Amino acid sequence: MSNVSVRVVTSAKWLARELWAFGEDELWPRALVLEPQAIADLSAEFGRLRGDPAAVARIWPQAPDEAFLLIPVIELFEGRRRPASRNRRRPRTAMPQILADGVNTDDPGFGAVRSLVEAAAFGSAS
Repeated sequence: MSNVSVRVVTSAKWLARELWAFGEDELWPRALVLEPQAIADLSAEFGRLRGDPAAVARIWPQAPDEAFLLIPVIELFEGRRRPASRNRRRPRTAMPQILADGVNTDDPGFGAVRSLVEAAAFGSAS
């Protein structure tokens, strides 16, 4: 296969939820206010790790499915790759309200990140 790049698009709120779920109480508030460009910049690494379970396992043995999102954002904040504090999710019923709001609705932050990723991949539509 030729040089194909997979990008994973997500939002600040989704990353914050995942960090909270896996025990990153110091980091999830920082993720909640990430700029769309910072998340778009991570999209290729999310995609690379999503497609390379062996690379994830070297960093986080027996990692949960969401590890491909958690590892790069932890590295962004701390400057090093490491597993999250928990291997299993916290129950959603304990999620802070700011993260729980809008769980089942469209996240406007997702659209902003998607637009940036698409512009980088395909050029701007203007």
